[in-house]
Amino acid sequence: MKKTEKQWFENEEFWMRFAPVMFDGSRWAEAPVVAEHIVKIARLEKGNTVLDAGCGPGRITISLAALGMDVTGVDIIQSELNAAEESKRASSEYNEALAFSNLQVSYSELESLSFLTLRIGKIDPEKFDELKRRVGLRASVVALGDDRSRILAACSKKARFAVDGELKECGFVELEIPKDFKGIPQDTLDNLKRNSEEAKKALEEIQTERRNFAQTHKDELYRLLQCYSVSKQIVEVENNLESTEYVYRITGWIPA
Repeated sequence: MKKTEKQWFENEEFWMRFAPVMFDGSRWAEAPVVAEHIVKIARLEKGNTVLDAGCGPGRITISLAALGMDVTGVDIIQSELNAAEESKRASSEYNEALAFSNLQVSYSELESLSFLTLRIGKIDPEKFDELKRRVGLRASVVALGDDRSRILAACSKKARFAVDGELKECGFVELEIPKDFKGIPQDTLDNLKRNSEEAKKALEEIQTERRNFAQTHKDELYRLLQCYSVSKQIVEVENNLESTEYVYRITGWIPA
């Protein structure tokens, strides 16, 4: 079977190199305003489900999530897409936990009043990295101490059964929170906040790396893009010509 060549917009390497030029700091700065216009035009409300197709590094995805939308971003740049998803999820988890804590109701009511599921317990420190790998982007796994024997796992309700399964496979033992405890333990909130800040920083580092690469190689990148554009047009012309394996048939007029 003949292998189908990728279109230019399907080429991950292209976007890794050129996105910093196309989406510079000014484009990121305008994202919240763009998201507000989208919400207004589409008449969206908090909690509505939104698909951001071609989301790239999550410029609009993150801004829509901040406005209360349930956003799923889809794109082909996996490394940056993962970082954007991690940043969005970690931020949502911290904000939701903080909002629940401010209600000052019993911790046992968390899952009935929130979309958030929290698991606090003990694990073999040697299983920590394996657990993080197993849950992937479905949950945040945060160490609650230097030895990583106490952990916090945070995820959405819809992911809790899968995450609970992974926790069980890694020998997780949940710690009981007193039934009369109000809100969420402060060290849990502190760790969720730190995790959110670290995820945001990781995303920013990827974006900075891309911008620096683009700035350093801007002229060469533009030259390559021009070459690519001309080459693509040549291939399209060739594909439309009558030909044998070695000969093309060209008809038309040649100026005198």
